[in-house]
Amino acid sequence: MVTILNREMNELKYNIVSRLEYHDGKLETAAAKISLQRRKYWQYSPVVEELKQQLAELKKREEKDGKAICSHDSLYPVVRLL
Repeated sequence: MVTILNREMNELKYNIVSRLEYHDGKLETAAAKISLQRRKYWQYSPVVEELKQQLAELKKREEKDGKAICSHDSLYPVVRLL
């Protein structure tokens, strides 16, 4: 079931992106403005990945021992496929 839903979501995404590309990346309706955005994904060197891991461990330690202070929190919807 999840595989079928994932396939359908990917097809919908492809169709929406294609439609937006046809309209120069933007669509506007009475209810919404829809646009394309590009997200880049980066792959870093092993040195940077190691530093990133060390930083994550230091952050967890500070959260646990109280040195880190929560600056804010937010609510957001979560959808889990069954």
